[in-house]
Amino acid sequence: MNAEIIKDFLAGLGFQPNADESLDTLGFMITRNIASLGRAADATALSMGRFIGRLANGLDSFSIPPSGGLLAPMPRRRQRVRPRL
Repeated sequence: MNAEIIKDFLAGLGFQPNADESLDTLGFMITRNIASLGRAADATALSMGRFIGRLANGLDSFSIPPSGGLLAPMPRRRQRVRPRL
């Protein structure tokens, strides 16, 4: 009875087991598909991490203004001290 419930559940998910396929073979196919999906998600997360790391390193170069450039602070003018009369 449990095998029939599992077969009905898998058929509801879209898996169509053939008459010559056993439930073990179908379970193996599902496990293999889930494992490949996990590997794809892992590779995606790794590539996104590398991209974000490179992006962060690139943004560091924008935070330090070049000396004498357009973003460099203006030098302060020295004020003259006038003697009192």
